[in-house]
Amino acid sequence: MKAAPGSWKIVAVSLIIILIGGIVAASTTGWIDPKSMAAKIPVVNRFIGKTSQKKQAGNSPADVASLRKENQQLKKQVAVLETELRQGTLNTAPAGATVKPEDKTKLYRDLAAYYSGMKPAAAVAILKNLDPQLVADILKVMDKEEAGQILAAMDPAQAARLIELIATSTSSTNTAGGQ
Repeated sequence: MKAAPGSWKIVAVSLIIILIGGIVAASTTGWIDPKSMAAKIPVVNRFIGKTSQKKQAGNSPADVASLRKENQQLKKQVAVLETELRQGTLNTAPAGATVKPEDKTKLYRDLAAYYSGMKPAAAVAILKNLDPQLVADILKVMDKEEAGQILAAMDPAQAARLIELIATSTSSTNTAGGQ
């Protein structure tokens, strides 16, 4: 059986269209970065220009080291805030002084902002090592959707315990504070 004349052209064009569609889809979903891949090819690099080189500069070892250092500093800040919350003192307060409820709420909101910026799994990895009441207090001031995502990423037993703590502290606040 002989193929129709020109049918190989249709097959070749179809394969090219499918390949281009796959690359566009993979690029759109973030699976690949065609510009950075193309920039590694010397001839293509001339056509892409310096914008790709600027993007690659963010991946240099010095930039990665800088980001790691900043990440460590942020982790230390979170640890300090968590310690202050557990102890009920501020660094600026005299030894033994307790934190006013509004200051404590501000600290909870600050911590909630840190955890809100993380992926739920990363937040869970840290929160599971903290005092459950502290975690409950942080989750209470978080956006409900973000708190829900974090609770969903937790061990079900731990999430259930935190929900109990949140419900208990909320109901006691509502009955005591009249909120």
